[in-house]
Amino acid sequence: MNIRVKIADFSAEAYFECDEGSAECGGKEFRLPPRFSAQASTSEKIEFALRLYHLHWEKSAIEILKSLPEELACQVDIIPVGERWEGRGIPRFWLVKGGFARQSESAAWREEAVSILPAELARRMEIEGGVYRKYPSAVSRRVSLKPLNGQPFFQSSLIRLHAPLGIKFKKAPVGETFHWEHTEDLWFNGHLELRAGENGLLVINELPLEDYLASVNSSEMSAQSPLEFLKAQTIAARGTVLATMGCHHYGEPYHLCNGDHCQCFYGVSRVNEQSIEAAESTAGQVLLHNRIIADTRYAKICGGMRESFDNVWEEYNPPYLPAVFDGDAGNFRFRGWEHYVFDRPRCWCNPEIYPYPDYYDFARDLFRWREAFTFDEIGEIIRRGTGCDIGALEEIAPLNRGASGRIIRLMLQGDGGEIRINGELNVRRALSPSHLPSSCFTVEREDERIILHGAGWGHGVGMCQMGALNMALRGADCVKILKHYYPHTELVDFFG
Repeated sequence: MNIRVKIADFSAEAYFECDEGSAECGGKEFRLPPRFSAQASTSEKIEFALRLYHLHWEKSAIEILKSLPEELACQVDIIPVGERWEGRGIPRFWLVKGGFARQSESAAWREEAVSILPAELARRMEIEGGVYRKYPSAVSRRVSLKPLNGQPFFQSSLIRLHAPLGIKFKKAPVGETFHWEHTEDLWFNGHLELRAGENGLLVINELPLEDYLASVNSSEMSAQSPLEFLKAQTIAARGTVLATMGCHHYGEPYHLCNGDHCQCFYGVSRVNEQSIEAAESTAGQVLLHNRIIADTRYAKICGGMRESFDNVWEEYNPPYLPAVFDGDAGNFRFRGWEHYVFDRPRCWCNPEIYPYPDYYDFARDLFRWREAFTFDEIGEIIRRGTGCDIGALEEIAPLNRGASGRIIRLMLQGDGGEIRINGELNVRRALSPSHLPSSCFTVEREDERIILHGAGWGHGVGMCQMGALNMALRGADCVKILKHYYPHTELVDFFG
């Protein structure tokens, strides 16, 4: 089984290196120079559509449709999404409104829809909704290949590249929009497909699923991690791929992207013998719940409490993703969220109780973290992050928190008005130039500054990666880790 992963979609020229590489197009094949570049001269014609709600049963989708105001309901369709895997896939249905020529048109329609919806339906749309793209037809698109400092030697609408020893993508984008965003030289095996995309050149890596997972386990985490942890990480990643395939990038010419929106994937640049062993020794293994693939999500550092699925994505709470304390509950006394972010409970991801290895030094300060801004800085961040100018900030008020303390509804009050933000990811985006580590925080005013005191890194649902790592460092095997984080599941060979 092959999988297609988007590596980049940008207007800049992309640079590559390889030995004995070849390019294929229209049944013809030709040799590649050792160093070459690629650029898309035009982009493909794209239609934008708006997902309003994400449901797990067709009956639920019909009920939501019936509850919409008539002027909205007549414009909305129900579509099935995702792979069914011969009855073992999670049934998913979207309510969608299509036919937008530009993304701005879909945003304007959504804003108008939210204004006339009942409060609960509006809140759910802000969390579950999103724009997706469809690539219906091409308009004079061309991808050009040329040697460095030379003239284009080949142009076509779609080109597939291959080299026996892999292809190096120079200065590939990594961690886009997050606080670790940077560029890096990355190596890719399999095929690289070049085509015109929304922003310019679209680069897709097509490769076998198990090769992809050997990279994911060492891109999400370090390949130096204990083997039993890497095996658990691989099984969780495989489950997420199969459970969400056909949903995350519906209508696009790839299954997944290589960032946190799907799963981190940096080619073979971080792969070693141990990460390969973790993939090969668990090949095909997934967790099932009631004979359906478990959507085995994970996050870097839960901070002590794990979050529920419905507070981050759609209204669906599988029993294998419990919102519980990640440690011995007998050692945890909850004293309110103001205390929680300063307390350091005895949980699996606490680096003071279970020290992180040196190769995870960067994560130590994210179990508990602190961000400080001047009022001018936070005002500008809010304007850029939300598109709204509320004037001088007066109050940051959590309206609802999830089980982990992550804020899922937030009110920002200024002397020029107020805005309300729904969804933990939207909260993280609104108060940071990129993203806050998590939406679990409390607010302190100190003279001319706003200080956010926070807990954890990521959405907090499912396996806490640093917690699972610490379990493995202290002798837990792969099966024990998976049972701890995904109860009410069974481990099976999915393709066997």
